[in-house]
Amino acid sequence: MPLFNCAQCNSVENTATGAYWGRKMRDQPALCSECDTGTWHGLFAKKSAVGMLVASDGFLWGSAENVPRHVRIVGTVDQQGTVVPLATRKEGAS
Repeated sequence: MPLFNCAQCNSVENTATGAYWGRKMRDQPALCSECDTGTWHGLFAKKSAVGMLVASDGFLWGSAENVPRHVRIVGTVDQQGTVVPLATRKEGAS
């Protein structure tokens, strides 16, 4: 289940339930279902992406998940929804 960070509200969304693939093909920012349609889909609870791990493909992983060896983590999501590269994270920051 590929997860992404909504460009508008900084929530975690699934590529199958949000406005991801069509917007990506048009070089537009990916949006969650609520930012795209005005209504959250309700298939899982809406939560913030802050602190989630970001892989080299842009998809999100939870910090408690067992990330497969072939996935390269490049950073984390900050309060503004920006990816903070691992090399620039402050010691002790999550």
